[in-house]
Amino acid sequence: MEIRSLLLVLVVLVLVFGVLHWLLGAASRARQALLRRRLQRQLRRRERAEIDLAAGVMALVEGREGKARKLLTRGRRAAAAPELYALAFARLAQLRGDDVTREREFAAARAAAPNAAAAIARLQAQAQLAAGDRLELASGLVELWYPDGVRVVL
Repeated sequence: MEIRSLLLVLVVLVLVFGVLHWLLGAASRARQALLRRRLQRQLRRRERAEIDLAAGVMALVEGREGKARKLLTRGRRAAAAPELYALAFARLAQLRGDDVTREREFAAARAAAPNAAAAIARLQAQAQLAAGDRLELASGLVELWYPDGVRVVL
């Protein structure tokens, strides 16, 4: 009797552990499927943002400001390169004559890409010069001193 009851307990334990193993495996596979789906969705959004950026810049170059604004606004949220969007919006604001938005977008581009501050400052200086903002241009150039003594030359 004792051997039968021990075998029965052993069989029940094996079945319980088998069911637990199956349940944990199913939960793990479901979690992996959800993560995979989320990553695919993020990848699709990022690809869509890159397409919108390219199309928005092309529309900006072609002079279609409304379409450029629509495409750039749609793609900005999922952008992998927010500094490019900020520079495109700065150019759009320059075309509209909106100096406040232009300066805000240049500041956003500098914040998004601190290593490219000199290049962004050069673009900003060109935009200020084209708009006739000589005072802002001069104050912006004064701020471009670096610790090693390098200056931006236009």
